Amino acid sequence: MMKLASLAFVLLLLSAHLAGDSTELVGQPLSMFRDGEQGWLGYLLFAVLLLISGLYVTALARADRVAEAAVAGLAGGMLAVVAVTPSMGAFHILCSLLLLALVFAYFALLLHRAEGPLMAAVHLAVPVALVGATGLHSYGLWQKAVITYMVTATAVHHHLLGVPPARRRSRGRRASSAGPGKRPKVIQLAPSREWVRRGPARG
Repeated sequence: MMKLASLAFVLLLLSAHLAGDSTELVGQPLSMFRDGEQGWLGYLLFAVLLLISGLYVTALARADRVAEAAVAGLAGGMLAVVAVTPSMGAFHILCSLLLLALVFAYFALLLHRAEGPLMAAVHLAVPVALVGATGLHSYGLWQKAVITYMVTATAVHHHLLGVPPARRRSRGRRASSAGPGKRPKVIQLAPSREWVRRGPARG
């Protein structure tokens, strides 16, 4: 479901640019797609982003990652605020910038914990790299490239969350059933007297 939602966002974003003057629409921030003639496409884009956020929070909660689910839930709430506030409002702009910073810091921390500081540094360099990749075209193009990158990162992390927590706990219980520091019991079979071959009975 997450992969389909992420793909749907990318396809909708491309469709939104093809729905009007592409030269003008390329430079528009994502929220401004709600203000044009094809405003329903802009609201649909935000709806898909909220769906991705909900799927991600649910997966984190099922994996018993409470702190990560709380941060992702906060980001989802900020996304909802951005989705319903006017594009040129100061509160909207503030929330959108804080949301980008929160999500980038969140994934940087995850990468630092899982892969080390090098991968976190590479992740934090992505916004600067996207500035060069977009050729300093406009804030809108850079913002949409960053959002697409974050959608991809969310889908990848959702995919890598691993097996369900119940299965992980059952494996952990089996692995630790012998207790900490104890070796598993080994039963060694040896021939006993009853199984020794006897000679012919006397008498």
